Amino acid sequence: MGGFQEVGYMKLNSLRVKFLAGFLTLFLGSFIVFFAVSYYMSSRALYSDADEISKGIGRSTALEIEKIYQAKEMTIEDLAHNPAIISGDRTARIQALAEAKSRTKGFAMVAYSDVNGKAYSETGTDMDRASRDYIKAVRETKKPFMTGPSVSGTSGKLITIIAYPVLDNGELTGIIYGTIELEDISSLVGGIKYMETGHVYIADKDGLVIADAQQPDDVGQLDLSKETSNKTIDKALVGAYQQAIQEDQQVTTAYKTSAGVESQVVMTPIHLGHRTWLAVSTAPVSEVRAGAAQLLKVMMLIGLAMVIVIALIIWFITKKICDPVVALQQECQALAGKDLRSRPLTVTQDDELGDLAKGFAEMRRAIRELIGHIQTNTEKVSASAEELTAASHQSAEAANQVAGQITSIAAGIAAQSEEAANADQTAADIAERTENVANNAEAIAAVTQMTVESVNSGREAINTVVGAMEHINDSTRTVQTTIQE
Repeated sequence: MGGFQEVGYMKLNSLRVKFLAGFLTLFLGSFIVFFAVSYYMSSRALYSDADEISKGIGRSTALEIEKIYQAKEMTIEDLAHNPAIISGDRTARIQALAEAKSRTKGFAMVAYSDVNGKAYSETGTDMDRASRDYIKAVRETKKPFMTGPSVSGTSGKLITIIAYPVLDNGELTGIIYGTIELEDISSLVGGIKYMETGHVYIADKDGLVIADAQQPDDVGQLDLSKETSNKTIDKALVGAYQQAIQEDQQVTTAYKTSAGVESQVVMTPIHLGHRTWLAVSTAPVSEVRAGAAQLLKVMMLIGLAMVIVIALIIWFITKKICDPVVALQQECQALAGKDLRSRPLTVTQDDELGDLAKGFAEMRRAIRELIGHIQTNTEKVSASAEELTAASHQSAEAANQVAGQITSIAAGIAAQSEEAANADQTAADIAERTENVANNAEAIAAVTQMTVESVNSGREAINTVVGAMEHINDSTRTVQTTIQE
């Protein structure tokens, strides 16, 4: 178990793993920074594009409605300046009203009223409109007027009315007005596609929803100017409505629907000449931001693929680098195991690692030759040691012989000493008997001279032996030192 852990530890700490960890860390760090910056910039661009698309849909809706209502306003304005309306009789006026309605679609009714509110339509139907706000507003201001949404007493549908003054030399002589049913607006905005589940609806400047094809129950019921009407709405939506009306410009905000869905809304003012509406484009935030979310998924998949590819490339490169190192490590282990046999190069790359392998092989050859020289010199030293040992034995024998000679010489010296003592005694006897020895004086002198010479010779022999012993002693020390070396 311990061996398995050690192998695993060595693998985790191998050069290849370190290379992989180092390069991957560097790559991942750089990639994360690049990924974050790229995603931030791209997502911001996509968010901006999504916002522009939302605003573009609002503007296109506003322009389409403005175009439709401009045509209707021009029809009413033309009638207000029509001579048949200004100075004609009832029949001429009814005919002019009928012709104008037939030319312009979208009018539920076109009518003429005098300044007191007595009116009749293109079909000749008489009506009393004296109490209506649009009659009062035009009569008081002599200017065109467009009403807010209201429910028609005749059809029960939501309508709006455009009224123009009829002036004769600056004097108000009557009022031309047209009734427009707002169902056509619902059909128009219902055909506008906004994201996947988003939609566009129209609200009056007073906040009341006047056209919504997807949620028809809100028409005439939902009021954007307050948080609670037929349903509770987010105050962010109310704030966006108020800002768009007050500033008369597009407003974008996020809000939560009554169903709890995070959504984004763009409110675009619709200028109808005499009244302002709002084109409200709304869609879930998830759909508006779908492009950024898709980008994130794609970038993550690409990033994952790049990490895998880079990891494989790094693993391959580190294998090319580390395999020669591992081979050299095995060569070192073989060398540590005293295996100096010549073997072919395991690394043949033409780079620094190849040069290192060649140098290692050359080092192994040099070590093998050095050890061979050491073995040869060891044999020679061993032979020399044996010769020195033999010489030492011979020196010891010579020392023994010298010692014997010294003993013999000492014995001779002792004998000579005794002879000298005898010679002294003889001299004493001779002195006592001088007269008797006179004849033998020359003989005694000769004997004495020989004795002195013998003593001197003995001393020189002893000095020679001592020198030889010292020489032998030095030789013996040299031999011992050589043997030790």
